[in-house]
Amino acid sequence: MTTENEAREAVYKRFVDNWGGASPYVFENEKFQADPAADWVRLSFRNTNSNQGTLGATGNKRYERDASIFLQIFTLVNTGTKNIDTLVRTFRSIFEGTRFSGVAVNNVVSREGKEDGKFKQTTVEAFSQYFETK
Repeated sequence: MTTENEAREAVYKRFVDNWGGASPYVFENEKFQADPAADWVRLSFRNTNSNQGTLGATGNKRYERDASIFLQIFTLVNTGTKNIDTLVRTFRSIFEGTRFSGVAVNNVVSREGKEDGKFKQTTVEAFSQYFETK
């Protein structure tokens, strides 16, 4: 059984254990003061869909939960794409095609974003699934 909080914590732990010094990072809705002269990333976990997979008595119903793991990459403008590509690759190597702590991650897709004058944002999304029995 994996609850929403357990899945989120497993994702955060896997990220922290494997991200190393690739860049400073923050989790969604946590206080963070970005260095205005350095690249940084923000990790988020969001549920996207839920289906009841089995019928049965309370305690035996299996729910299939879909979620997305988002990495927002903020790189300084006018510095090219090499560091963006490196951070995307690092994220893919951590999550793509993996199973850990009740979470299964399938495809990972990156999307180029816009510039805000200081940073260029790229978003990477990993599609995941976990199961809860209740």
